[in-house]
Amino acid sequence: MLHRLRVARPISLEPEGLVHRLPIAEAKEGPAEPLEERTRHGIAAVHDIMTSQGRGHVINISSTYASLGSEGSGVYSATKSAVSVLSESLRVEAQGKIKVTIVRPSGVPTTGLGGTMVNPRAAIGNIGHHAPAAQQVAGLMAGTLPDDLTDRELITYFSLDAHDVGEAIVHVIDQPWGVSISDITVRAAGEPYLL
Repeated sequence: MLHRLRVARPISLEPEGLVHRLPIAEAKEGPAEPLEERTRHGIAAVHDIMTSQGRGHVINISSTYASLGSEGSGVYSATKSAVSVLSESLRVEAQGKIKVTIVRPSGVPTTGLGGTMVNPRAAIGNIGHHAPAAQQVAGLMAGTLPDDLTDRELITYFSLDAHDVGEAIVHVIDQPWGVSISDITVRAAGEPYLL
């Protein structure tokens, strides 16, 4: 269960959304409205209100894919990079009025976003050619992972779930108003992901 926030604040949380993971050559098959465009519209919807109040917090969900492209994920990586750069620009432009945070989770297989992969080579970019990791992801999705890989209290915890990312977001929001966590990467301690 997520912890309660200490103080109510004007918050805008821009979710991950469904962005197809596909090679650049196949980008014509991508979503009709790119994620960076939805993020831009979301920021525009709250910017003036937060600026006039002199207070607000925009939280954008990016990805570890934003830092490095891999085979099969060029469009996804570029989109997530655009979300990160847009967020950094907003942070500079709205400094002293709006806090901006970029949350970069690594793999969160239980969200079902892996089903949006048009090209399975994108998964190889994330776990490399690490066969045991691929088997563990399959075990996670089938519900057959050993307990030591599914217990978030153990260093062997294999894969994040939405709860873990939510807890990180609550931590970011729950900071004193004068403290801004501008960028946070969230990983499971025992994950095999390369990015």
